[in-house]
Amino acid sequence: MSLNKVRVQLLDENTGTVLQEVDVLTSADAVTFSDGQTFQQKLDNGALKGDAGATGATGAQGATGATGTRGSQWYSGTAITGTSTTATIFSSSGITSALAGDQYLNTSTGYVYNCTVSGNAATAKWVYSGSIKGATGNDGATGATGAKGNTGVSMVLKNAWVSGTAYVNNSTQIDIVTYNGSSYACKTSHTASASILPTNTTYWTCIAQKGDAGATGTQGPAGADGASVKYGTDYATGTEVKLFFKTI
Repeated sequence: MSLNKVRVQLLDENTGTVLQEVDVLTSADAVTFSDGQTFQQKLDNGALKGDAGATGATGAQGATGATGTRGSQWYSGTAITGTSTTATIFSSSGITSALAGDQYLNTSTGYVYNCTVSGNAATAKWVYSGSIKGATGNDGATGATGAKGNTGVSMVLKNAWVSGTAYVNNSTQIDIVTYNGSSYACKTSHTASASILPTNTTYWTCIAQKGDAGATGTQGPAGADGASVKYGTDYATGTEVKLFFKTI
């Protein structure tokens, strides 16, 4: 099936006289640059591509930083033992390499040792310097068992009220229902019927009242004729006209 072509006409809003026949610009043709060319024209002739920027100069290589001094290392384990506070020397079994000033913590006793002679596992020497582990405290006395608390009452939501249903209010449960937009709590256990509605205050207590209906809003003014549009260089100074699509 062939498609019809149309011509856009701008008509006088009051008389319907043709004021102007116009072409509708779409996509890239609707964007115009300051030199008068459209976006599509610049795209077609390659004018949208910017010039390549110059290659920046290579920066100078920074100077090599000085080598920092190695700090002391901490070792841990259970190989080194002893409690003497004098200059007693202990073997460094299990240490592959150590420097004077390094420290060792015996994790089972809490004793700390300082390395005094650098070396590997066979030659490094360590001196006891104290303990960071305090003595084990005595167990505290077991507190008395507290009294058992009272069993709470459960609020059970039963949704909308239904005639013939058994509703409960006892030491463990209170039933809640909804009725005509309000919520009610059962006061006395009973089987619902047409004579015992949730509005019956002997059996029910209203706990949430339905709110009042909101006021009706004022009707807005009638909208403008949808066929009218603004035509001109800007909306503020544009002329009210009507659009007509003429078959060609």
